[in-house]
Amino acid sequence: MLDTNAYVSALNFPDSPLAVIVEDAQRGMYQLIISPPIVNEVADVLRRFEWNEHDIRVRLKTITKNSEIVVPRIIPDVIKEDPPDNHILLALSPARRTSSFPEISTF
Repeated sequence: MLDTNAYVSALNFPDSPLAVIVEDAQRGMYQLIISPPIVNEVADVLRRFEWNEHDIRVRLKTITKNSEIVVPRIIPDVIKEDPPDNHILLALSPARRTSSFPEISTF
């Protein structure tokens, strides 16, 4: 599972090691785990980098198409320094995994 910063770096710097990780996952070398909060946060950050909505949708659909999607039901309050990262902890729990994507506001 990658955090928002990793996805943003991969998308903004296509020759970076993080971009290679995302590309390898898209080729089926391994499966990424992603959650709707991460997708939404990536979209918000890309807007700050002045990406247009079409490009954001295309790239995020490509990433989510080849990822395992987890939908957090209850988000723990463990990471005090960066509260948005709390949903990553829950997303890693196998009991929280699903293939639906009901909470994404970007699409």
